Amino acid sequence: MRRKHQRRVLINLLVIAALALFLWAHDRYPLPTLEMEFHRAERRMLMEKSHVIWTHEHMSFYESSSMVVGVSPNFVHTYVENDPIPTLWPRAVTEPTLVILPEDMAYPSTEALYDREYAPALLAVDPPAEAETSQLTLDLSSSWGEEYVFTETADREEGGLFFFQLYPSGGSDLEDGMSIQIWSDFSGLSTFAGYGHYGEENWEWFPYTLEFFDGDGALIAAYDNPAAGGASSTN
Repeated sequence: MRRKHQRRVLINLLVIAALALFLWAHDRYPLPTLEMEFHRAERRMLMEKSHVIWTHEHMSFYESSSMVVGVSPNFVHTYVENDPIPTLWPRAVTEPTLVILPEDMAYPSTEALYDREYAPALLAVDPPAEAETSQLTLDLSSSWGEEYVFTETADREEGGLFFFQLYPSGGSDLEDGMSIQIWSDFSGLSTFAGYGHYGEENWEWFPYTLEFFDGDGALIAAYDNPAAGGASSTN
């Protein structure tokens, strides 16, 4: 009787293992962590392996997808879960690189989770070592001639990064709200970059200026968008 029971347990374990293997294969053999999936996508695209500097793990259905950002000697790599192709942004290293995250992020709000708004978010990578705060001035006027200039300040985050997020459409920093078309074009930059186009090539439509300040608020350095020049700073 005991031997029969052991045999049944063994068969059940084998069935469970076979089912787990089938489900794993059905889902493209997912790896245990998002970072491992990210590096597998890099290998698949014959990219140089990057060093991860920023991660975002979604915690509920109403939040943004999980994302990873890494750096290699010549590029900043951005990746969103379930996308087979990381985005490459040319990295200067000696100057900051401004990249758009591959998916809009839930905007901090007191609203219920299911009623959240989403907006493009950006990271400034390789800022000056002594910078404690930063200001991004981004001109979203595009070709319509409208005056849509976004200005946001950010504190230095762990890893030396600066995180910026645009306000949702009609946010308080824009007098007349933002054109849906302009918003869509800007949000799509990282998507276009991910399918064979380097992100920096698309910055020509959106001039920006990045300013960095030390702990006393003194300006350390200012950098203009290399593709289109700078936007007018309000500082």
